Amino acid sequence: MQRIQEVLFGIRESKYKKKSSHQILKNNSTSEAPDTFNALEFLNELEEYKMSEVGPANSLVSHADRNLKTDSVNKSSKGILQDPEITSQHVPNQLSYKFIFDANSRVYGGRFTQNGKLYYCSSQDIIGIYDAYDPYDMKKIKTVKALDVNWTITSMDTTEDEERLVYSSATPYLHILDLQTLCKFHAKIDLSDSQEEAEMSYLNYAGVFNCKFSGDGSEIVCVTNTAKIIVYDLNKEEKVCNIPNTHLDDINTVCFANRNNSNILFTGSDDYIIKAWDRRIIESNKPIGCFIGHREGVTSIDSRGDERYVASNGKDQQLKLWDIRKMNDISDLKKATGLGAMENFDYRWMDYTYKPLDRHKLDNSVMTFRGHTILQTLIRCYFSPQENTGQRYIYSGSADGCVYIFDIMTGENKTYISNETANCIRDVSWHPKVPVIAATSFSGDISVFTEDDSKPLPKRNCRRKCREISGYYGTSREFSSEEEEFDEQNEVLSELYSESLYS
Repeated sequence: MQRIQEVLFGIRESKYKKKSSHQILKNNSTSEAPDTFNALEFLNELEEYKMSEVGPANSLVSHADRNLKTDSVNKSSKGILQDPEITSQHVPNQLSYKFIFDANSRVYGGRFTQNGKLYYCSSQDIIGIYDAYDPYDMKKIKTVKALDVNWTITSMDTTEDEERLVYSSATPYLHILDLQTLCKFHAKIDLSDSQEEAEMSYLNYAGVFNCKFSGDGSEIVCVTNTAKIIVYDLNKEEKVCNIPNTHLDDINTVCFANRNNSNILFTGSDDYIIKAWDRRIIESNKPIGCFIGHREGVTSIDSRGDERYVASNGKDQQLKLWDIRKMNDISDLKKATGLGAMENFDYRWMDYTYKPLDRHKLDNSVMTFRGHTILQTLIRCYFSPQENTGQRYIYSGSADGCVYIFDIMTGENKTYISNETANCIRDVSWHPKVPVIAATSFSGDISVFTEDDSKPLPKRNCRRKCREISGYYGTSREFSSEEEEFDEQNEVLSELYSESLYS
């Protein structure tokens, strides 16, 4: 860390030396490197430095046909493969600690909120919320038993203002909670079309597999195992879209191209296809494009948020990066034959024993990553945060108990991190402010991975490090212990800042 800072400050000095004498006289007050360390400026310059070392941003194109394989990688005794290039750029690379959330159940979902103040997670029928004020030592705030659960909680999402949480199960119901306490209200939304559909048994059910809030929190888009796309308007308290038969099989995942501009969304299905939809004409049941290339069902989709790039996990054990500008035309679906690679494959209890196939003729993916294992459950993948990584990486859980991180800038770096008692990791979340990854596990616990230099720090220094890097000071006082309040009052918070933050 210190070496990188020195390099960057050297870059700053060289920038000032290149200024003309006129600029120096005009901006005399800024002609030298600043004495104080600005974390946000440091992160920005770090990204510029990395970009200048790696190459132009369009290097994605030069690696368009590259298929990365990590099959030959051997895990060390600590369950971590360290690549010096990737681990030196603020990427979590070791297990810092883990804690039990539900010892009697698998832990399926777990995410940091957009500002990183809270961490919410779920087992099969329990939802928990943690104070992520200090992500190096998260504290439980509240747990609540979920309602109308069929097998497990399939999906959760929160509004951007961190006020509400929605969860679904393999039933035609949504439940909305207040995120801060999980107890002020608990609203139920019935999405079924008939009483018969609502009363379906476990073996013959209609359930919501994934749900997402729109950017302004006024709508929830849902996808079901009966190939429906449903949009529910919270203000009107009704379904404004209810489109059946949008895919040929279960829809496992949905995401917006840009959550703040919720017109374009993507759905991924067990029919191997990712379809793009325009919210304004979605009722016509005519997608505006598609991505063809996965050889088995799609388990997860995430958008980079720039309306250009999308990442997806598939049961074919591949993670693909897509360019929205290179979408297949919907007419190409008629030509999409021979996609299935392994006949009668069921990822829940079977191993994937296919031999690597040639790239499908309709596959326009930018990159294809391999090495992780998509078995047992619908394992998620995401882009790394914008603020502390520039969204340079894609990361994914894995059935082998590891978190895999792929570098989309170079197309070559890869690493994985794991705990010694590896178990299936379904969901992973990279903290939006600091280099911390939290991963759920089927062993009932949550593993927290950090950088090498973060684990040995005492709690007070860890908290200070979070503030230096992120510039934020945690959740509301309602969730702070007396000790934390004393630290806040005597360590960093001014009276003016306290009034503005906790008012």
